[in-house]
Amino acid sequence: HDFRWHVGDQVTLFSSSLLDTFAGGESIVRGGAQLIHNPRGALFIGFNSYDGPFESEVLLFSYSYFMTEKWMSSFSSGYDFGNNMNIGQFFSFAPLPGAKTRTLFFSSPLCRQNRRLQTRASDLNGMPGKISLGLLSPKQER
Repeated sequence: HDFRWHVGDQVTLFSSSLLDTFAGGESIVRGGAQLIHNPRGALFIGFNSYDGPFESEVLLFSYSYFMTEKWMSSFSSGYDFGNNMNIGQFFSFAPLPGAKTRTLFFSSPLCRQNRRLQTRASDLNGMPGKISLGLLSPKQER
């Protein structure tokens, strides 16, 4: 099934599923909600359940927020309750297209045990500038 219910102009509730009919088949069930507050930003929360060749129950969260007419921030995070594992986070502080400025983002996919903090400069056309700095932490052995 694929269900979407638009509650007013800003809120959407959704669910979907895919179920194989044979023994040992895959099943995927998803559900969540999205709030879009034009023109400022959006908020999303969802839950995905996978069963079959691998099992996982993942809670997802994300937001994007237009702070000014030229700047935007966004964040996303995920946690796998089935495997008791933090999937990772991503944070971005960036200009909107057409602005001449820098982009800063942080990524932390903990399942891969690395982190990245990076800033980039770009010109009015979004082409990379001369300044680019990236820091990547080495993998840690468990």
